[in-house]
Order: sequence, then C-alpha cells, then structure tokens
Amino acid sequence: MPAMAEAKGYRRTATFEIGPRRPLTRREKDAAKARYEELRKTEPGFTPFFAIILSWLVDRVGYDGRCDPSHATIAEKTGTSVATVKRAIAKGIELGLISATMRVIRVAGRVLQRTSAYLFPGPKSQAEAQISVAQSELEPRSSDLESFLLTRMEPISDAVRIARAALAERCAQLEARMLRRGSRPL
Repeated sequence: MPAMAEAKGYRRTATFEIGPRRPLTRREKDAAKARYEELRKTEPGFTPFFAIILSWLVDRVGYDGRCDPSHATIAEKTGTSVATVKRAIAKGIELGLISATMRVIRVAGRVLQRTSAYLFPGPKSQAEAQISVAQSELEPRSSDLESFLLTRMEPISDAVRIARAALAERCAQLEARMLRRGSRPL
C-alpha cells in the first residue's frame, strides 16, 4: 500500500512511492496515438498540441510501465509550454485517456511535488466488455430477469437432452454398483 501524503494542500492521491505502472504493448501504443489523432479532429478543445503531448507520453512508457517525466521535460521535448502540458494532461484526464498520480518527496520537513506518474488505461478485456454489454441490456429488463435470460439462452437440441439423460443414468448405475461393493459414492 503506497504511503499517502498527509501535508495540507496535497491530494490524497499523492504518493511517496513510485506510482502506478502498467506496461503497454506496441499495439496499445499505436491504438492510443490513433485515438488522439481522431480526438484532435472531433473533440472540441482537443488541440493538435494535446495530441502531440499525449503521444509523446505514450511513447515514453517504459518496458516496466514507468512514465513519470516532469512537466518541464515534457514541454521541452514537445516544443510547447508548461501551461500547455498541464492543459493537455488535464484534458486527457477529463476524457479518461490518462490518469496521473502526484509523486511527492519530503525535504527538511516539507512535502514537495517531485513529478507525476502517468498511467494509460488499457483496452477492456473481452470479458469486461461482455459484462458491460450484459449490464446495459439488463437494466431495462431488470424486473423480468428470468424471462430475459430464457430468451437469451440457445434452445437445447434433442441430441443434447438424450446425452444428458444417458449420462445421468450411467452415473446412477455406477453409484449403485459402488454402494453394493461397500465403497463410498463420489
């Protein structure tokens, strides 16, 4: 559990630790950069500089998931101002493209911000996507859940019913045989 900063004025999410990390694959990095370019064209207030800054950050995610350059470093490397970097990160957080955790240090009894640790959310797993789709479909039908589930289930073919009945019968025969021999049933 990361140590949280307790000094007045710092967010509860500030940490003395290294911050959250999540490695990105090349495919995830490319998809993120393509999304930033798309947002640059469609999202009001998402400027080309924001796309450049967030793309630069995505490229700087290390093999271990570390991404924690300072605002000044980001501004220097992307050719923008520190204020533009702060606005880009704020817009990225607002749109859910990035999350930032303030990293702080204690110097002579004072708590000072060191850098921020940036985390890029990965794509939802297929299971999470299916759960969210199922939840959205269930909401309007929550009062009639059983009929909803029955309509969603595929009908069982006669062959499957016959196989299940044969299997149940065979299990019963084996259990009866074990009881006759004095063995305990499974």
